This record gives sequence, C-alpha cells and structure tokens, in this order.
Amino acid sequence: MGSKKTFYYLDDSKELLDAFSHMAADFGHECFTFSDPFGFIEEFKQKQLKSGVLLIDLDFKIPHLDGINVIEALEENNFCNFDIVYLFTGQIMTPSLRVRLNQFNSNRVQYLLKNSESFVQLLEISHQNANSYILEHSSENDRLEYQAQQRNYDPTSDFTEEELTFDNGMTILDAGCGSGVLSRLIAMRNVNKDINIYAVDSSEARIKDAIKRSQDENLSSIKFKAGNLTNLDFADESIDVIISRFVYEHNPNKFKEITEEAYRVLKKGGIYYVIDSDGILANMGSKNQEFLKLKGDLLDGLQHIFEPYPCRKLPSFLATAGFNFSTPQLVPMIFFEKHDLEYEDHLWRMRFDSFNTLMQKIIGERTDWFKELFFKELWSTEHLFYYTRFIFRAYK
Repeated sequence: MGSKKTFYYLDDSKELLDAFSHMAADFGHECFTFSDPFGFIEEFKQKQLKSGVLLIDLDFKIPHLDGINVIEALEENNFCNFDIVYLFTGQIMTPSLRVRLNQFNSNRVQYLLKNSESFVQLLEISHQNANSYILEHSSENDRLEYQAQQRNYDPTSDFTEEELTFDNGMTILDAGCGSGVLSRLIAMRNVNKDINIYAVDSSEARIKDAIKRSQDENLSSIKFKAGNLTNLDFADESIDVIISRFVYEHNPNKFKEITEEAYRVLKKGGIYYVIDSDGILANMGSKNQEFLKLKGDLLDGLQHIFEPYPCRKLPSFLATAGFNFSTPQLVPMIFFEKHDLEYEDHLWRMRFDSFNTLMQKIIGERTDWFKELFFKELWSTEHLFYYTRFIFRAYK
C-alpha cells in the first residue's frame, strides 16, 4: 500500500460518502467528505486546501450541474494543487452526460466506476506518480463495465433513440449479455413499459455478477439466465428483438450455430442486431519485425477463443441462416486523442492480465517484452491505432 494520502470526496450520496470515509480510515488515509457542490467550491475559495486526491461524483441530482462543472470551477480559479482528480461515473450515463464527458479533456483526470471495488482498489494504489496510475481489474465484467464508459465502446452509439424504445408486450433478448450493460440501458429507457427483457450469457459467474449490478441500480425487470447461445431455452419465434454485442469475436468456432439459433427463436418480422468489430489487436502496427511476428503467433494461438475479423465473415452466416439485411453501418473506432488512448491503455492491461498465462504458453519468455512494446506503439504518433465497428440489422 502507498503512503498516507488526503482525500477530498464530493458526492450527493451520503451512503457512499460514509462508506468511503470508513474504508479510507481503515487504510490509514485521511478523508474529508462533502455533499454540497456549492459549499465544496466555496470551501476552496475561502482557504487553500493542501494537495491530495480529489474524488468527484460525475452525475449530481442537481439540474445543470455535474462533476465536470465543479472541476472546471476549481481549475479556472486555481484553488487547489491536487496530485490527481477522479471522476466517479455510474454504470450507465445519459447520452448528454456521455457527450459532456467525451468532450471534457484534462490531463489530471481519471475515471472510475462508482462501486465499492473501485473504492478499495483506489485506496490500495500508491499515487506517487499520477501518470503511472493503472486501474487493475481481475474480473471480466469489470473490464466490460469500464469499456462501456469509453466513447468508442459506448452502447448508446450503436442504436437510435427509437431502436432503444420498445412497445408494450415486446420481448427483447440480450444474447451474450456479459455484465448486463446493454440490458440495463434498455431497462432504463423503458422503465414504464410492459416489456420482457431476457439477458443470457454462457458464464454463470458473469450472470451472478450481472444480477447484482442490476439490483444495485434497482432494475428488477431484467430476467438473467445462464445459457448456451447455440441452444437457447426459448420457443421457436418467441423473441421480437435479439441483440448480440461483441459476442462473435469471442466465439470463433460457433458463428453458424449462434446465428441459426438466433434465427430460430426470432419472430417473423423481428430484428437481430449484431454489433462487433474488426481489427482488435491485429491492427496494431510497428516497425519492429519481431513484434509483428509475435503478434501473428499470438493471434494464431488465440484463434480457438478469439476472432480478430468477425465482421468480414458474418454476412455469409447471416445470409445462410435466412436473414435479410442491407449494408451494415460502419463506425470507426480511432484511438488518437489522449483520453481515448488512456481508456484503451487501461483496457488492454485488463485484457492482457486476463489471458497472461495463455500468452506465456504461446510466445513464452517474450511475453513481457511484447506487452511493453505494445503499449509503446499504442502511444506512438507514428501509428494510428483503430478498429472498425460493424452494426448489422438483420431481419427475419
């Protein structure tokens, strides 16, 4: 654990303020909590607070005010000299707030999910150098939640407002739901509707965690279940809308079975949204030939669990299953701006951590060297790191 730190935490949730304050004390840190943003700003006007770590809730329940406004007010008046500033973000944000977050750029700001695990991880981190901060996540669901906060992975950007709004009586299936990000988004957009939302994932552990995240947000309408996407527990033609988001890339040998099963359970006239991306890892460029060779070896060694170009193959499987679809929507996922690179840097450290043992089996003692050069290339201005997201709208 790092040395003793002083935290200043602003949030409109008394429960979270109390929880963090107690945990900070347990870790030997000093913590000052505030619930009124106006009083918080006034505190800085009246006296110069000593440097430390600032934590601010992004989404206040106060009209025309959010955490970004608070940070801007502090920075404009040079009230403080903090080591680093954290914005705590909820699991799902409104589109307008996401736009605000994506437009806001400060080299002192990091983003964390608002949950107890993030609190503990933050308290365990040494802040001796803010630029060396890496938020480690051991859970795949944590990675998915963190990923959804990033502009390039924002689930709201895959659909129109109309596509996320459903009529009473409709049944929606989130096939391959992961942590439940999309299911929760749908539930929040249709809170007063009489609809059925099913969320299925092959991992019982992910489902258990997704249920908890849903309960934490008081979204009890989602029916989570562990299941096989190649053998869904639904009757023929019983689902109005199916969505599979970043599913095929993780199921390289099951494209045919997953697609045919989606066709089976979808009602006539129903729609199957398939969102995936081409070029993950494969598009990382370098002038170093050994790096490129190891990248190829790694992709070959991961081919049983990961497909780097799923969207190139999807049209054939969708057509063979019987779906009708037009040209998919293409969305460039470009990582060039600092805040985008920071997110992607964090995500890749999570990804590498999750399959580090497998990497060592594939590329051996060069694993650490490969990862080190990967992040160097990620931040290099000599390369433009990008993926291409495809949004298929397939009809039965």
